[in-house]
Amino acid sequence: TYAVFVSTLSGEHDFTTPTVVTMPGAESVDIDGLDQYTEYFVTVRAIDTAGNMDGNLAERSALTPDTLAPDFGGIT
Repeated sequence: TYAVFVSTLSGEHDFTTPTVVTMPGAESVDIDGLDQYTEYFVTVRAIDTAGNMDGNLAERSALTPDTLAPDFGGIT
């Protein structure tokens, strides 16, 4: 099981409240509700069967895509 922490600020995770907790054995996770064209910083911590969470601080970032089509106002 993994606790996934997501923030828009590097190093600013609230490690008391994960954004998502995976099912045991999960190798990936979908994170809903992210804003488009926004940089997110993610830290993942393992949780053992006794509920103990590791202290991992490694962080990775990703930029969500801009999914809106451009609005063309025409030629004048």
